[in-house]
Amino acid sequence: VDISRAALAQSELTLAAHRAVTLHAHEADYETGVREALRGRRTEGRALVLFLGSNIGNLSPDEADRFLQELRRACRPGDRLLLGADLVKPEAELLLAYDDPLGLTAAFNKNVLARLNRELDADFDLLEFDHCVEWNAAASRIEVYLVSRADQLVCIRGAGCCSSIDEGERIWTESSYKYEPAGIAEMGARAGFTVCQQWIEPDSRFALTLFESES
Repeated sequence: VDISRAALAQSELTLAAHRAVTLHAHEADYETGVREALRGRRTEGRALVLFLGSNIGNLSPDEADRFLQELRRACRPGDRLLLGADLVKPEAELLLAYDDPLGLTAAFNKNVLARLNRELDADFDLLEFDHCVEWNAAASRIEVYLVSRADQLVCIRGAGCCSSIDEGERIWTESSYKYEPAGIAEMGARAGFTVCQQWIEPDSRFALTLFESES
């Protein structure tokens, strides 16, 4: 399941070498694609849904609950979900992960403006914005911003709008939620899943949790 047709094509090409694997690609967002895949299966037996990496952290708590509830509704009793989630770490480690010395994450963040310039004929000056990262402990999330370095007027011609941005004004570009192991289990339980097993990588503070759909 992916929204990128190119990524799906590459996956199909890679997995074609494995004769025992049959691939059915779904060009859709996670919620729609997984639901279609689960409800469209013809074979009996248990399904295993893989939602790896830390993608669940890109959803707000309410969005994560809704996603898992939709997933549970598409599951049969006994189906399983292997869910990856990034865990809470010391603040210094989190900030470094999203503001690395080489500036890779800063460039990734500013690419939002570059795409607006390229695809919607905007006129953002990337040099007039600073990459900023904060840890919101109360919400258990990393917040990523672009901060204007000066008063400026920006036009997005493709959208037919212009906006004045004050010096120091921030554009909130990303949130990444971090979890505690017990919180992951509780999130699954709210959606109707039972924890079968949980594995925690102690160095990177990352968790994989295997859930089973309740009857």
